[in-house]
Amino acid sequence: MATDRDGIYQARGADPGDLARGMGRDGLLARLAALSSRLRMSGLLMAILTIFNLAILMVAVFISYYFFSISVGRVVAISITFTATLVALLFDRLRAHGDVIYEELVADIQRAPVFRADDSQGRVALPDIGVRLAMREFASAEDAPLVPGRFGPLAYVVLNLAIAIAQLAFVK
Repeated sequence: MATDRDGIYQARGADPGDLARGMGRDGLLARLAALSSRLRMSGLLMAILTIFNLAILMVAVFISYYFFSISVGRVVAISITFTATLVALLFDRLRAHGDVIYEELVADIQRAPVFRADDSQGRVALPDIGVRLAMREFASAEDAPLVPGRFGPLAYVVLNLAIAIAQLAFVK
């Protein structure tokens, strides 16, 4: 068995170079952490744009109903709808890419059991805490804010399209 710098032995037959395109476990963990951060940011941006789009619809309906016609609200609402849709597509793409890395890490952990250097009986230990934290961070980041689940980004796209249609229909 070979040991790494942390005093942890890897089982024979495990090929760490077999990971996604030759990237090692550390590289995959760094990429998964970066994807988790980007997922959180794009999910938050998607939610903020949708809420802002809804607020613009309410203000535009109020102003056009009681005061005068505003066409700027339509342009802004359609622009925000387009941007929120692009962010939702980006979110879904990042999540799919992260799922591939997550599955590869799971397969690597199952393929290369990790043993503690002080474990004389050779019992399998849990993966390193950094690995577990990165994987849990990604698992929690892959849900869209306010709309968890696989179809969260789709719900944001549908809501933003409904707001744009309402903007076109109700604002004079």
